[in-house]
Amino acid sequence: MTPLVRAALTVRRALRGAAVLAAALGLAAAVVLDAVSPWPVIYAVPIGVVLAIALARGVARLVRGKDPGFLAELELGALAMVATYWLVLRADGSLVGDTYPAVFVCLAVVSAFARPLAALSALALGVGLDFSIRAVMTGDTNPFGVAPHAAFMVIFTGLNAAVLRTEVARLRSASTTRLGEEIERVRTEARSFRLLGAPGGKEATRPAEDENLLILSGVEEIHQSVLFALRLVQETLGLHTAMLLWKNDAGTHLRVSELVSDAPDIVDGPFLAGDGVFGAALSQGGALSL
Repeated sequence: MTPLVRAALTVRRALRGAAVLAAALGLAAAVVLDAVSPWPVIYAVPIGVVLAIALARGVARLVRGKDPGFLAELELGALAMVATYWLVLRADGSLVGDTYPAVFVCLAVVSAFARPLAALSALALGVGLDFSIRAVMTGDTNPFGVAPHAAFMVIFTGLNAAVLRTEVARLRSASTTRLGEEIERVRTEARSFRLLGAPGGKEATRPAEDENLLILSGVEEIHQSVLFALRLVQETLGLHTAMLLWKNDAGTHLRVSELVSDAPDIVDGPFLAGDGVFGAALSQGGALSL
């Protein structure tokens, strides 16, 4: 990417961020003016429609599952706060009515989906709106007048963000670990079926080809074929259990690769290759009659 294109993209992001901030502040100013003297219905309805459309766009972008980006989260959080304050004022005509807790709920929701900086921006906008509306409605310009509301805003934002984001991070880490283990299991099985080279071999130096071979290896198809063969053996011979045992690379242990059995609980190994029935069967190299 050339420096000119990079600079143009930077300017574009800055302008978009400024536009989002200007739109949020403009709508916030409209809400403050509405607190002084309620807008006539002819003006209030278009403002409500604009807020609803903007919120619907932001929510739709979030629901699609793609990362909306910081600016989109900032815009959605600001619009949600402005819309909530506007609805509270329209419902109660003040900031001490029954619907005011909706502000705390709004902040909790924003802090759950948005990045911490976007959630803090929504919190700052909420405190600013609270102070401005209180100042124009009651004439109280004491900053400590909004302290109780601001304290609850901070608690709802911080607690929700900490708890939910910690849980999301834990689930993400667990799913990543589980996915890595599953990929490694498939790789091991693919190597066992000789569909991939051994680790450190020539194939290991070509990760792209390795991934393509892994995708096309047909490990699942081989598993199904082995299961079909084991079921056929079990039903034909009237066996209690039919299993395919696999040696590890060192040849010291066996593990159950596939299994068909009437028993509910069977340990899949590993077992020492030279012990017991397994050792006898391996040493004999043929059918073993007990």
